[in-house]
This record gives sequence, structure tokens and C-alpha cells, in this order.
Amino acid sequence: MDEQDGSGYVQWALAKRLMNTLPDTKAYDLFYSHNGNIGVRFGNGTFGKIPAASSSVKCVLWITNGDTILLENLLLQASGSVLDVNGQQSILEIKTTSQISGGSATEDTEEFRRNLIYWPLYNEEFVWGEDYAFFIKRKIPGILWIKVWGEAEAEIEIGQKSIDNINSIFVCAYKPGETALQEHVVQTLESVKLFNKWIRWVDPVFVSFTLSITGNIHRKYTAEHVSSVVKAALLSAYGKDSARRMDMFRIKDAYKIVGDTGYFSESMARFSITVAGPTETAKLCEMLCVGTISCSLGYI
Repeated sequence: MDEQDGSGYVQWALAKRLMNTLPDTKAYDLFYSHNGNIGVRFGNGTFGKIPAASSSVKCVLWITNGDTILLENLLLQASGSVLDVNGQQSILEIKTTSQISGGSATEDTEEFRRNLIYWPLYNEEFVWGEDYAFFIKRKIPGILWIKVWGEAEAEIEIGQKSIDNINSIFVCAYKPGETALQEHVVQTLESVKLFNKWIRWVDPVFVSFTLSITGNIHRKYTAEHVSSVVKAALLSAYGKDSARRMDMFRIKDAYKIVGDTGYFSESMARFSITVAGPTETAKLCEMLCVGTISCSLGYI
């Protein structure tokens, strides 16, 4: 990249993201658009110098015709004028002495589709499923569970590729008492400039399991009261409408939750937890939650 400043062209250096540049650093950056175009970005006067308004910019590009093979003894032509030492036009015959191959093949449809997914990354816009989820939850408070995935995950789940999934962003979420959540989520994402992205809503599927707690407590506590506290603690962690719910169930976490109530810290006090039903989701749209909780407590 050269800039003409009145005394001839002066070369500017490539600085990725204009990092480590000063206001007078002659640097530029490259960015890529979603359709494969390359752009040049100059500094803003704080990071990198701003080119003068009257200056002209010259870009030197190397362009190939993709994967190319030149056969042996192939006659070549000069791309420009060939002059001798006296500046006169020279007549040359140029041939290849051996086969020459170079360049790279053009992208096929699958490779182009795969690379297109990463254009936001090249544009310094990191957009992953977690970013979508964070953005949506910030715009729509009260969402207790959300899952966002793309075409790759969708195709893994169904076990085959589908053109219907190309450039699709799948969103599945749950907010208690919200009947128009789908409309709100789609409108929120459509307000953002997402090139060639299709927002597809998926209704959540609730997968529930049951917990049964049995044990013995000290006689100074009533079984009804302890059962009520234990159930409330487990519902807070795994309940469908709990704002403090945990997305993953692990039996050791359930034991800790019950143990932290403090009612089983007495000598000889014991409890055990039995789980029935699925404790893992099989599909991306499934939300795991506890269904029923039962307590059967005796006294020591």
C-alpha cells in the first residue's frame, strides 16, 4: 500500500487491527466482507495516521487464475514491455523447460459455504452462540434458558447435511409467562445487521426427572419442615421457573444442595437421593428441569 504525499509514493505497512500504532504511524489494515471483497482500513488519528484528504492511494495486488498448470515447452508472452539496457523494445522467445504448476484451486460450494461462516471473524466481529445468547438475554430480561446453534450443530443432530440449514441461526428459549417470546427474539436479532443469516425459532422441549429423598433427621426438627426446605432448595436449583436454575444436573451437586440445608449434620443423620428419568438432554432444543420431588424422612 503506497500513498502519494507530494514527493512520490511512500509505502505504508500492514498492521493487523492497527495494533501498536501511534497517531503518525503510516499503517493500514485489511478486512473482509461477507461476499469475499477485501477492504482497506486506515487509522483514526489515535491508532494509525489519517491519510491527507488530497493524497492518492495505490494498491498493488497479486491476482492469479487459480490452480494453473503450464506444460513443458509452452510458449509464454510477457505481460508488459521488455526493454533492453538501452531502453529499446526487445524481442524474446520465452518457453517453459519443464511443467510448472501453481496457484490454488477455486473453492467448491461446500468449501465456500464453510468459509463463509467465518467472515465475521475476519471482520474482527466475533460472533458465537454465546454472543447471541448474551445479546438476547440483555435485550429481553427474564429469559431463564436459551440455546443458540448454527447449521453445523443442526446437521450433526439430524445426522446429515441439508441445504435448508445453510446460514441458519437456530434460537430456542424459555421465559415464564411470555407468550410472544418467539416474536420478540426474532425482532431483536433482525434489528442487527447479519449478512445472509436466517433466524429460525425452535420451540423448547421440557425434559423432566424426579428426585426422591429418604433419610433420618434429629427429633428436634419436624419432617414436614425439613421436607419443605429440601424441596425448596432443589426447586431453586433445578426448577423450570427458577431464576437460579442450573442447566446441568449432577448427583454430587444435588447431595451438596441437600447437605447445605444443615438438617443432616447431626450425628447419625443420613440421607440418600434417588433419581428417575433422564438427567441429560438428547436434543439441542431440550431444557432439563426437575418434575416432582418427594421426601420420606424418619427420626434418629
